[in-house]
Amino acid sequence: MILLVCLLSALFFLFFFCFFLSPKKQPRDVVTTILGSTSGVIAHRGENVDAPENTLAAFRLARKNGAVAVEIDVSFTKDGHAVLMHDDTVDRTTDGHGRLDELTLDELKTLNAAHGHRLESEFDGVRVPTLDEAIEECLHLGLKIIFDVKGNAAQSVPVLVAAYKKYDLYGKAFVASFNSYVLYKLRRADPEILIGLTSRQWYWSYKADDCLVARHNNAVVTRLLCLGDIMRVWCINTWLLQFLGSSLYVIVRSQIYPELVKHWKIRGVHLVAWTVNDPLEKRYFEEVLNIFFMTDSTRN
Repeated sequence: MILLVCLLSALFFLFFFCFFLSPKKQPRDVVTTILGSTSGVIAHRGENVDAPENTLAAFRLARKNGAVAVEIDVSFTKDGHAVLMHDDTVDRTTDGHGRLDELTLDELKTLNAAHGHRLESEFDGVRVPTLDEAIEECLHLGLKIIFDVKGNAAQSVPVLVAAYKKYDLYGKAFVASFNSYVLYKLRRADPEILIGLTSRQWYWSYKADDCLVARHNNAVVTRLLCLGDIMRVWCINTWLLQFLGSSLYVIVRSQIYPELVKHWKIRGVHLVAWTVNDPLEKRYFEEVLNIFFMTDSTRN
């Protein structure tokens, strides 16, 4: 099994090396140029426990509570506008229904982005912001930005490169994604953009790392996807981060331990944990492991 995984990984590496080639420049150190220290709080989707996620109101609250950065989800409407939305559909976070890519920006702007939130009555009139609106608000607040890319490379890369140039986001933001091809294409388009690969152990095979809900209802397919996940993690731990020129490794909190932090710091890669909500865990990641973490609430 191990031999098979290594062989497939080697073939995968040779394919990329021969046909794509890695980005030529290594990024600047993300800790000193963007986040300013070695540990701290990043508001996950803004501040989604105490304000509607991925909204300007969430950013303001995150800043008030001392966050150094916000993580926001970049998706696209039917007519190609970049907006902030985590899900494929608008059902969970708005009073609308249907897939985001089947709605125009004008249609999206009519929806209540606070619908269903526990503090909905305190955020009357909150709407889904465009990417431009979000960037402008974060820069005004002095917040650093982590763009979590949901779209494909052909759609998202030109938009992000244009945004970096328009707002001079170098040293103020970086781009994270589960999709390594998006990151690869982004750094090929602009090597000065800092990136972070996002990952968790069983991402392809299971919807969550508790392994309770498989992504596919066929057991054989699930086993093959598990094999793919093993190979993917092996690639990350051996060569993929260096190949991409990734400054950060954004990884689920349950898979982070002291030796892993040291392993990547020696290689110039800084870990970011997600999502950390327990107060004691927050102290552990910030004071013991001395790394950044994403949280749904920056209040404590």
